[in-house]
Amino acid sequence: MAKTKDPAFLFYPSDFIIGTMRMTYEQKGKYIQLLCMQHDLYELTQSDIDFVLNEKDQIVLSKFSRTENGNYYNQRLRLESDKRKQYSESRRNNRVKNSPSSDVNLVNKDMNNICESYDEHMVNRDRVINTNDINLLKEGVQGKKTFVIPTLDELNMYKFETNSNVDVNEFFDHYNSNGWQIGKNEMKDWKSTFRGWTKRRRNDPDIKKDSQNQASHTDTPESIKRAEEIGIIMI
Repeated sequence: MAKTKDPAFLFYPSDFIIGTMRMTYEQKGKYIQLLCMQHDLYELTQSDIDFVLNEKDQIVLSKFSRTENGNYYNQRLRLESDKRKQYSESRRNNRVKNSPSSDVNLVNKDMNNICESYDEHMVNRDRVINTNDINLLKEGVQGKKTFVIPTLDELNMYKFETNSNVDVNEFFDHYNSNGWQIGKNEMKDWKSTFRGWTKRRRNDPDIKKDSQNQASHTDTPESIKRAEEIGIIMI
């Protein structure tokens, strides 16, 4: 039986979301394109890279390592592809070894069943591995949860989800300028802080008054500082 190329590779959405938080949606699309090309070609040449990326996409290029001959490859994708290949080959070899020579055609026919049993086995095993990987990303050296600065895309999406009317650019600029601190403490949850920012706008008389006098309807640095000092903002 001629060996056929694996038509798929395992994809873990949670890992992808964490690994591409700093990418724009366009860069995420380019990253997926390169992963698919690698799966088809095994390695990517400089011409392949230049065809998809431009000089502004260094964050995407950083996801790929280089071989001795100068080609590019994503380590995680190669690892997952190699695991699938090794598992499939081991299952086939076991069937051939344990079957009479006259049953070779039957062994080849049964190869379709390998894919089904393989997917269930590998997905269950890797789900545990990747859950641990995600936890490691979220936990610090001593088990402390690490804060991840949100992107403007994430802020705009959460603004839509929470039906907020705040200026996400001002929210980002304010906390980015003070190192994402709440008073003297490090921010723990930007979504909670964002909700507190929105709630303060709705309930604080000074901010309501300021909103009526300003077309931009934004919080003032003075009101934000005052709210932080009295503990209105949720951490």
